[in-house]
Amino acid sequence: MNEHGREDDNPEHYAWDEQRPLAGTLRLKPIEVLILDISRCFCYGWSSGDVEAWADAFDLSEDHLGPVDGPAFVARVIALMRAILRERPNAFSCMPVGCRHISNDEKTMMTVVRNAFRGDHQALTAAVGRLVTTRSPAQTLLTAHALYTLCLRHESLLPADTERMTQPHRILN
Repeated sequence: MNEHGREDDNPEHYAWDEQRPLAGTLRLKPIEVLILDISRCFCYGWSSGDVEAWADAFDLSEDHLGPVDGPAFVARVIALMRAILRERPNAFSCMPVGCRHISNDEKTMMTVVRNAFRGDHQALTAAVGRLVTTRSPAQTLLTAHALYTLCLRHESLLPADTERMTQPHRILN
């Protein structure tokens, strides 16, 4: 997506680049896979204007976390994505939902999430610095911490799904 939230014309940012690393190499926990999938739904909806993508994000989250906590989880992921887009004037490269590959921007975002999970503020600040360009990325840091607190509650509720990021799947039409 470019700085206006629309699909980028730069071929470097196209989502179908098979040269990108596989998401499975990151060994994401189920809660991290959910974050990645919801962020991809958000990016697709944001760039295309297709609100059905956001409905898919809610459905996905509710399938895993239930009708009460699922929407709150989507809100936290969207808050993180909006903070990143607000504090980053250049494009954010995002793969389609269900793609087995991961963009460099998504990989850095997942590093931000993991460092928030670990409570490593120094590593978190460094990762956020690689992801956004503002001198004081307070909103991205704050939303990463807020997402972490919600994840603590739900991480143990998700079943282990080691094959999920190695097998293709599709949520959006």
